[in-house]
Amino acid sequence: MKEDFWNYSIDRPFLQRKLRGVIIELGCLYGLPSYKIKVYELFKQFLDDKVKPNRDIRHTIYYYGMAQGNASEWDRLWELFLNEQEPQEKEKLMEALTASKETEILTRLLQYAKNESYVRSQDYIFVILQISRNPVGTQLVWNFLRDEWQYLVNRFSLNDRILGRLIPIVCSHFNTYERLAEMNVFFDKYPDAGAGNAGRKTALEVVSNNIKWLEKNEITISNWLISF
Repeated sequence: MKEDFWNYSIDRPFLQRKLRGVIIELGCLYGLPSYKIKVYELFKQFLDDKVKPNRDIRHTIYYYGMAQGNASEWDRLWELFLNEQEPQEKEKLMEALTASKETEILTRLLQYAKNESYVRSQDYIFVILQISRNPVGTQLVWNFLRDEWQYLVNRFSLNDRILGRLIPIVCSHFNTYERLAEMNVFFDKYPDAGAGNAGRKTALEVVSNNIKWLEKNEITISNWLISF
């Protein structure tokens, strides 16, 4: 990847700048070494020298940089988040905080985010969802929901539509009978779903279909991969 590609230029056509951002994000998503190295370098420049990345790739640098970061870097990013006043920048930093690969940090964030002096109430469920999208955080969030469901209901109420969508989103990639059984136990324990009633039914259907798909295709896919 040429160095010029990473350098922002207002002279580039708009679509070229957008394409650049998409390519960099895809490179990070698929873990390409050259992208990871450069992104972490830019992330460190931001933390150490307060050099903000170009606006069109800032979200990517923050998120995938923090995904490679350690606890000390997370703490520094957390302080920057707390002190940031610009709403869009604060949102980018908040999402980046959910990218850590350390379970202890994500567990801490789940608790920190309860405090409205840290995270606005309207952003709280967004933080939970973002942590659940992190492969390291999916199980953490599922455990958190089962342990803290009554707290969430007391805070937002069963009629809250965003809370009602939380379960189907978090569970959407489950694909084992164990997880399906856990969902049924959870729903039996808390039968009143409120605005999430339809979402629960959808979640059970999606996970059941995920299991069936895996049972039907897992061996074929495994054999195909082995053949390469």
